[in-house]
Amino acid sequence: MLKHVTPKHPRDSEIDEDEFGWGLHGSFSANVFGGDTIVANIQGGDGIGRHMLSSGLDAFIDASGELETVSQYAFSVGYGHRWNDFLKSFVAFGRTHIDDDDVPATVPNVLQTLHVNLQWSPVPRVNLGAEVVWGRAEVEDNPGGDDENDQIRLQVAGRFNF
Repeated sequence: MLKHVTPKHPRDSEIDEDEFGWGLHGSFSANVFGGDTIVANIQGGDGIGRHMLSSGLDAFIDASGELETVSQYAFSVGYGHRWNDFLKSFVAFGRTHIDDDDVPATVPNVLQTLHVNLQWSPVPRVNLGAEVVWGRAEVEDNPGGDDENDQIRLQVAGRFNF
C-alpha cells in the first residue's frame, strides 16, 4: 500500500490518501554452449517504480490533488560468453515502458539501455572490467514535442577477492 502525506500548508488542506500497488517479476537463466549463459527478465505492475531499476516513480499527485500510482513494465535479455579461462564478455538489452497516461508530460515514459562489457582475470583473485552503456530516455506527448535523449557511458572496474 502506497501512502503519501504532504505537509500541511496554511493555504492548502493536507493530502492523505492510500493507493494499492502491485508487481510481478520473472527471470530465466540457462547455460548454453559450454560456459556461455543466456538470461532474461520481465517485470511489471502498478506503483512499483522503486523496485524497478529505471524510473523510481511509484506515484504522484495529479492536478486534482489525487494520489495516482504509475503503471510500468520492463524486460531485459542478455548473453554472456566465456572466450577462455581469463576473458569473458556480456551483452544485455533492456527496455522499460511507463504508462504515459499515468505520468506528468515531462517524465520519460520509455527507457532503453544496451550494455556491452569485457572482463579480464589476469591472475587468480583479480578481475578487471570495462563496460560501454548506451541509454535512451523518450518523452512522448510532451507539450514541447516528443523528445529523445541518448547517452553513452564508459565504466571501468577492478576487484581483488580476499
